[in-house]
Amino acid sequence: MRKGEDTRKIIKAARKEYRGFKKKMLKKQKGRIWREIGKIHFYSAVMEYFEYCQNGQERYWRILHGMLSPIRAMWDCYLKHEYLEYSTWNRIEGILVQMESDYILAGTKKNEAHS
Repeated sequence: MRKGEDTRKIIKAARKEYRGFKKKMLKKQKGRIWREIGKIHFYSAVMEYFEYCQNGQERYWRILHGMLSPIRAMWDCYLKHEYLEYSTWNRIEGILVQMESDYILAGTKKNEAHS
């Protein structure tokens, strides 16, 4: 598969996930929406990143290939590592770098367990 196709698939998955997330949030009561404002802001910031940072980001995006919920995976990583931020596109890329590091570390631990 070519890089452009991979990028389009990641963005398509992110858009689909974002639309579903937005629809789900809008059905909630006001108080519940208010409590989840951080997650809403995160999803919006990451979706904006996907929309505007499409060129030359393949090195960061490769961890997302094949994921049905790339934004959720990034959210989970963000929650797991307290030092991560999403206030700029560079910081969003930092989440992707951390996801890749976590994946590599998990593979290393798995291989060590089988040794």
